[in-house]
Amino acid sequence: MSKTFKTAAILLAFCAAAMAQKPTVAIGITGEEPPDFKALLALGSELEKALVKGDEYDAVNRSKDILAVLGEEHMYQLISGLVDSNSIVDLGKHLGADYVCVVRSTKVVHSSYLLEAKLIDLKTAKTASIGNTYSSLYGLPDLKAASESLTCELLNYGCKKDDKEKQAKLDAYQNFTQLERFGTFALNHVFGLGSLLIMEDNEPAGLIALGEAAGVLLYVFGSSVKMPDKSSYDSDYDYASDRDDAVTLKYSLIVSGLVLLGFTEIGNAINSFGYDKPKPVSGFADPRNFHLAVLPNRNGDGMAYGLMYNVRF
Repeated sequence: MSKTFKTAAILLAFCAAAMAQKPTVAIGITGEEPPDFKALLALGSELEKALVKGDEYDAVNRSKDILAVLGEEHMYQLISGLVDSNSIVDLGKHLGADYVCVVRSTKVVHSSYLLEAKLIDLKTAKTASIGNTYSSLYGLPDLKAASESLTCELLNYGCKKDDKEKQAKLDAYQNFTQLERFGTFALNHVFGLGSLLIMEDNEPAGLIALGEAAGVLLYVFGSSVKMPDKSSYDSDYDYASDRDDAVTLKYSLIVSGLVLLGFTEIGNAINSFGYDKPKPVSGFADPRNFHLAVLPNRNGDGMAYGLMYNVRF
């Protein structure tokens, strides 16, 4: 009888241990990163911490092993779903893991990277979940935030209160096209209107407008400086002295205006073509900016209806 109890106890302990064993997630990260910072290696460590924080999974960074088995091209294709199921199952056997979490980093603008993640069941070769976020991939705080955001999307835990709302806004953002950037550059010559209307950014618009206005005023004032009339002078010395002063003032103002306009033009080009903030959800001409307005009529005894246009500044 005691032998039976021992056998039952061993079986129960074995079952409990099997049930307590957490699924293992192998992490694989590839793609682009800042040139002076090993961001993907650090991101793997941060993602490993974020995944195990929920106490539901064991995680280990196996980027090198996955690359060795699949190669970089096939690792990229894991995200796109172009790798056949047999290869995925074989990968699971090689890694000894239950899931693989593959992250692909793609540079989208000057200092912003799109991180696309996919959690794949290595036994069934089916996608368990997908997620994405944006990051500068520079500095541990940013990498930690990106890892937590991906974990929230993939496993729905570790989410901050407003993570999903922020991610929804990020997903609605797109990058500016080259045509939009060129349009911004051209329209900025009219006192920064391009940055104001297309990119909806007040700061560069204000600086460009200020630089252009100051440059034009200096040039106009310089051009309007008149040379002294020699006939009104009795002394050639006095005339020469006043003429030199007028010439100095005139060309100092003109040159200062042109230099300021030149620097403003350089700033305009850098801002328009190197702008690294995401595109607003609704642009200047977006029909979603129009709203139906209900207001009191002139007499105050009824309601008037009209179309209201709203632009965010």
